[in-house]
Amino acid sequence: MGDFLNLKKGNFLDLSKSLEKIKISLNWDSSNTNEQADLDLSLIIFRNNELVGPQDVMYYNNKGSVNGITKSGDNRQGGNEEDDDEKAIITFSELDSNINKILIVASVFSKIGNDGQIVGKPKTFITVKNAKVSLEDTENNEKLCEYVLTDDFSSATIIEFALLEKKNNNWQFKALGNGYTNDLSRLAEKYYEKIMKI
Repeated sequence: MGDFLNLKKGNFLDLSKSLEKIKISLNWDSSNTNEQADLDLSLIIFRNNELVGPQDVMYYNNKGSVNGITKSGDNRQGGNEEDDDEKAIITFSELDSNINKILIVASVFSKIGNDGQIVGKPKTFITVKNAKVSLEDTENNEKLCEYVLTDDFSSATIIEFALLEKKNNNWQFKALGNGYTNDLSRLAEKYYEKIMKI
């Protein structure tokens, strides 16, 4: 795949204006051989800096409600050396014109009981190693950049991995690395109908 940029937290990459379609990939390995870690890739879509509704939160139960974005199914094991564990495809020309930010999120799945509550203790990123997000130009299968988690997120259950942001009609990919101890719904509530500030 040739050379690609290894991003650190806070680094960014300006994407080429000629770039038509990209693949976002989430990969990981389980740190404990006795227990498989299940990471979920989610996308939170912002229109004019705002999250306007639940239809713009894409996750394993909502894979295809946003024009120009498709998300893969739910890989529950990770460590797939032959393919990406979870991925999403973004076609920039098909995005609604008011979409200007796409937040890329990874969370550790915990089993939910019939009462809607987590069964046992919530699983955290201590069960995960080698977690990384990469960006690829799908036209020539060229990896553009990669961001590998290096900070200690052992107590986190969900991480804002990276942000795609449109500035002056040009998209930029920024490595974030913000960890939290809540879930996707609570993270989305933080941004719902509020101006996003990252």
